[in-house]
Amino acid sequence: MSESPADQVNHIPDTMRAVICHGPENYQLEEVAVPKPGPGEALVQVEATGICASDLKCYHGAAKFWGDSNRPAWAETEVIPGHEFVGRVVQLDDNAADRWGIALGDRVVAEQIVPCWKCRYCVNGEYWMCAPHDMFGFKRRTPGGMAEYMVYNKDALVYKISPDLPPAQTASYPALRNTDPASPRSSRSLRAPRTHDRRWRGE
Repeated sequence: MSESPADQVNHIPDTMRAVICHGPENYQLEEVAVPKPGPGEALVQVEATGICASDLKCYHGAAKFWGDSNRPAWAETEVIPGHEFVGRVVQLDDNAADRWGIALGDRVVAEQIVPCWKCRYCVNGEYWMCAPHDMFGFKRRTPGGMAEYMVYNKDALVYKISPDLPPAQTASYPALRNTDPASPRSSRSLRAPRTHDRRWRGE
């Protein structure tokens, strides 16, 4: 018998296994503290995480991630990688539940990009062009899914997914919502919500 959402919350451990990026070709499996969600955020028990070409390019030190003589580094070290993921909600507050329309036990994904909701692109509704362009799995502010648990940031775009779909298939859903993580482009057909809607700004 599977655990109920309440049982899952009661069984959240203090530590977890996670991959940590210390730099190009220096990814290590480590025991780290389980993250604690802040106000308006959700703790998710990861079911599956995809590995795409961007992960491999970042691992091997591609200049578009780590910079070169012509551009600064975009990726950061001491980060849990993984920008394609799916998991079950094991902890959240009423603010997060209301904003995203989710509840304990729901299977959820989040878009790769975590918009700032303040730059001119976000204010104009074009959040996929967000100037800071923080992405899950590449920035310290937004640790990714190569771990047993992860936090869905309050600024993230979160979607409930059918529990009938295999996790390995639903983990790629965020990739369908965005293109190359290091490139502020998008092939999505769904226009972003206008940022005057406070629910989309985590307020």
